[in-house]
Amino acid sequence: MAKVFTIIVTYNGSRWIEKCLAHLYNSSMATNVVIVDNNSTDDTTKIIEEQFSGQSFMLFKTARNFGFGGGNNIGIEYALKAGADYIFLLNQDAYVEPGCIGKLVETLEKHKDYGILSPLQLDSSGEQPDPAFKKYMLASVAEEEIKKIIATRNCGIIPVRFVNAAAWMIPVPALRKTGVFHPAFAHYGEDNHYCSRMQYHGYKTGIDCEAAVIHDRGNETKDEKKNLLRQLRTVPLYTLLDIRKNFFLAWLLGYKKLKRIKKKLGTALTEDEKLLYREQKKWFRENLDRAKQIREETKKDAGI
Repeated sequence: MAKVFTIIVTYNGSRWIEKCLAHLYNSSMATNVVIVDNNSTDDTTKIIEEQFSGQSFMLFKTARNFGFGGGNNIGIEYALKAGADYIFLLNQDAYVEPGCIGKLVETLEKHKDYGILSPLQLDSSGEQPDPAFKKYMLASVAEEEIKKIIATRNCGIIPVRFVNAAAWMIPVPALRKTGVFHPAFAHYGEDNHYCSRMQYHGYKTGIDCEAAVIHDRGNETKDEKKNLLRQLRTVPLYTLLDIRKNFFLAWLLGYKKLKRIKKKLGTALTEDEKLLYREQKKWFRENLDRAKQIREETKKDAGI
């Protein structure tokens, strides 16, 4: 039987972690649980150690916050050394359905051309797609089809260019070739960059409609400025580093996105926000050699 390692990066996740782990331990397919806590200041690790003392898991407590990519890289390194066949990246606020993990593995056993497979990501009701996830589905599926897909769960794999990393099943051969998350991204943007790399190395990205998780994001901010600042921090950079495109095109598209986001933000920026813009702009003016180096590094077979 395939050896699956589920990696959960936690940070102040006391609201979700008990339910997240309870669903994992009720999975119809066993999984090795690896938790990387990014220096939480709440009682996340206490809940894990006290409520799940009778279960098997590996808990890493980091001395600082390594971000999403860095935290997952710690778990991935451990899983590879422990002989993983599949690595399942799961958000602390996501709850697997009982058959989710087994179905993803079953599908990947049949479709070895896929390097990233996500289940359906539903909102807290379990009846509607998570709003952000719906946006990624709409790139490949008409809106009127989405409700039918969730109700019937029988459409197979939907190929997509990108799907967020709230729940990714990755076969180890694809991971060994593509590599781990790149440290150029501290938080947000890592998954966009990783999808582009996986596809460059010949692996598809898809959504398995017969598997599902609840993505219980809660009341995420709808602050437009905060969302734009997040985009400013990530979108131009992962566009510049997209190795599916030649360097000139990636630079041109990334720089246009940088200017477009800056225009939407307007002129009433704080000093920190102005600094963020200047730092991102450097990638297109002063850090071009570093950008080219990252692109060349990620084009190579990682061989891990």
